[in-house]
Amino acid sequence: MSPAHLYNFFKNKLDLAVAVLADINRGYEDELRDFLKSDQPVEKVLLTYFDQELMFHARDLQRHAGMKPLLQMVRNKNRMAYERIEQRYLKNLSVYLDRQISVGQIKPQDPVKLAQLLHVITHSARYPTFGSSADIEIQRHSLRDIIELLMTGILTKKMPSAGKAEG
Repeated sequence: MSPAHLYNFFKNKLDLAVAVLADINRGYEDELRDFLKSDQPVEKVLLTYFDQELMFHARDLQRHAGMKPLLQMVRNKNRMAYERIEQRYLKNLSVYLDRQISVGQIKPQDPVKLAQLLHVITHSARYPTFGSSADIEIQRHSLRDIIELLMTGILTKKMPSAGKAEG
């Protein structure tokens, strides 16, 4: 397909970039949705969910060097489109949180706001900054620490941490 033919479907490069990011995020949504179906404790489910998101981003940044500038361009030039993509992305997480609230695992609160809060607070640990496997492991440890800390504030009862022995 020629570049000129693309403009039969998209008004400009920015619209094309939005469509590319929306498609990538739909793939993330599909893959991550399965992690939210687990019967594991909330802390483990959320850690796995965000950890897998980090790994998806790392994989895509390695495959596509232009991914980060593309994301930044859409975020800077079409904030509304970026926010629509993000809201759609957070829907599965908020549905999971709502389910956990309804069964008493998470303190009663607005699941959409909680999903947004978790998304914002874990952001720096979910997006690879450098790309080496050592850097990714550091981010994974940071992500685990963040999730563990957050769980103390949102769970109805303290659950034992996965990696620590009970005393």
